[in-house]
Amino acid sequence: MINHIPLCTISILIILSHSSFANNHISNTKVNWKNDTAQAFELSKSPRSYKLKTTSLLRDGLPNNKEKMISISNDYPQIESKSALFDALYALSIIELKENSVEKINDGSFSPSNCHCFETGRKWNYVWTRDISYSAHLALASFNWQRTLNSLLFKVSKRRGLDSKSVEIVQDTGTGGSWPISSDRVVWSIAATELIKYLDGKEKASFIKTAYTALKNTVDNDRLAVYDEVDGLYTGEQSFLDWREQTYPKWMKNNVVHIGMSKALSTNITHYTALKSTGELALKLGKIKESNYYLKLASDLRNSINKFFWDEEKGLYSTYLLTYLDRTRADKYDLLGSALAIIFDIAQTEEQK
Repeated sequence: MINHIPLCTISILIILSHSSFANNHISNTKVNWKNDTAQAFELSKSPRSYKLKTTSLLRDGLPNNKEKMISISNDYPQIESKSALFDALYALSIIELKENSVEKINDGSFSPSNCHCFETGRKWNYVWTRDISYSAHLALASFNWQRTLNSLLFKVSKRRGLDSKSVEIVQDTGTGGSWPISSDRVVWSIAATELIKYLDGKEKASFIKTAYTALKNTVDNDRLAVYDEVDGLYTGEQSFLDWREQTYPKWMKNNVVHIGMSKALSTNITHYTALKSTGELALKLGKIKESNYYLKLASDLRNSINKFFWDEEKGLYSTYLLTYLDRTRADKYDLLGSALAIIFDIAQTEEQK
């Protein structure tokens, strides 16, 4: 029960709501976990309202009484499942979707900007590339295409000192001060591809041109800076990394150069989606030669991902390869990388599939 959960969490809850559930509703759900409980009560169906309560320690200690009342209107898609807890979390995600809908981006580290956008959360008053991209792909593009469009365009910027034709995707801050230690800005491509499904007319035509230019410049520069010709993979820390101490060996904590030299499954898949999206957008614009070029790069990268990340013995994709000094595949596996490998058809062999 966090006041503003990140957009990625909102999106996951929203996308789950599209699954089919029986209408056999129960009025409350209780979950026990390590001597703590979380409980949801359905209070009424019209308007749909719930109460959430827990005995667990809450981030920032909010709300103080560890209870939250939730009520949503019929302006948004509704869900009624067998779990009051699931339904309450979905309702909470809708409320926080509205709370994250702002007219001005006003983060202390940046100049205020007027933007009919999605900010990331109560403690993240900015539009963060990876958060909005994963969220737009999962659900936000279908819920509000205009605000999603504005948010994605907010993350496109020309390179300092160059003209408007130099626009690229912005890499958010990360380990080692951002790009190129962090190189997952290309995840913007999955949001762009999803958003186009909901655009029409001039908005669609304009966005396709902007997206193509931004992605082309981004993947071209990444090819120069973070691509390793030895194995055909891209360097950069794991995408959606929270704290590097949770993901990488302790000796890398204060030696981030090696994180920058590592190759992560999730990040390489986002580079694959960017190359593929660039090729597909080029085709929409009638640029056949460019389309073939980028689609070939995408295909080659997919082959490299399968060759170097797949652990035959474990039957899983490894989370990352270590530094240039030791290209060993780590005995570590993550759900994000595995999910992306499935969603974007990285798997080629029957065992991988």
